[in-house]
Amino acid sequence: MAAGEATDRPGRQLPYVPALDGLRAVAVLVVMASHTTLPVRGGSVGVDVFFALSGFLITSLLLREHQHTGRIALRAFLLRRLLRLYPALLALAAALTLYALLTPHPVRGPETLAGVFPALLYVGNWVRALDGLGHLGLLEHTWSLAVEEQFYLLWPLVLWATLALTRRLAAVAVVAVTGSVASLVVRLFLTHDANSYGRIANGLDTQADNLLAGCAAAVLVACTARSALGATVVRRASAWLVGPSALLLTIAALYWPHHGDTDLLRAAMTGLAVAAGVLVTHVYVAREGRLARLLSWAPITYTGRRSHGLYLMHYPAFVVLFNLGLQLGGWRTLALGFGTSLLAELSYRYVERPFLRLKDRIGPA
Repeated sequence: MAAGEATDRPGRQLPYVPALDGLRAVAVLVVMASHTTLPVRGGSVGVDVFFALSGFLITSLLLREHQHTGRIALRAFLLRRLLRLYPALLALAAALTLYALLTPHPVRGPETLAGVFPALLYVGNWVRALDGLGHLGLLEHTWSLAVEEQFYLLWPLVLWATLALTRRLAAVAVVAVTGSVASLVVRLFLTHDANSYGRIANGLDTQADNLLAGCAAAVLVACTARSALGATVVRRASAWLVGPSALLLTIAALYWPHHGDTDLLRAAMTGLAVAAGVLVTHVYVAREGRLARLLSWAPITYTGRRSHGLYLMHYPAFVVLFNLGLQLGGWRTLALGFGTSLLAELSYRYVERPFLRLKDRIGPA
């Protein structure tokens, strides 16, 4: 096959694509930078990329499982997700609980204690959406994990039902696109009020198009993977679209209003979801392309494999130090980033990796 073209072979496992880890690294660094004095206002763009990548990967895995077994083992799927994500979250919640209880004047201590159970039950996004921002304390950022876990409960059932009724992959794509449009419609028709930003930024329904963009991309790749012509068309189309998509995401990362709420911004969220889906698709199908090679650089993929720990650890560390008077600029930002990286490394080695090995015994990676 031509250089840069996807070369998947039949099998239940997905091929390892280092550039996807690189994409995780870029996404988490955007989120982290938005919480410092660096000129990055749109940390949500990093979350958009995470969502699209998550939708792409889980859909690809579920499609392969259905292809080989004719079913989807939802219990095993959810168990793998929990083993992947829950240990580090549980460790962080325990550490922050001790911090809030044992520190004389903990930063956002009462809110953090109140936010522990919503975070661990993966409902923190609805606390933020319905009660307003700030109610999870130092666990505010776990809203995105809650959105993903709620999606993991619903999407496998939707995918299985669609395939059972239609037996056509194209129908799954139609469902994903329809869901994305419905998410946009919900956003546009929600009332503008004091809490509308929090509702839109945290609801599963109002964030679903980010995940579904990745799902639709996975179906597109699966539909064309066995045809040399189809794979070439997808690869070339993604090559044409990835430049404008990356530019749009970059501009949004630099200038996206942190708490803006207008109809234009509500509609633009779908544009960012599509751009993230294009980016993920291109990195996956053009694995020998320039962008994929750049994202496959060892330090970037190293960071990407630890992105979950970085995402979890950075926010409470940044907030506590900022509230203690540390100005997060210049060398302090670098030092704080290095310290957070050490925490993420410890989390990866001693908390996440043992459970990752257990996860891989349950089913395909």
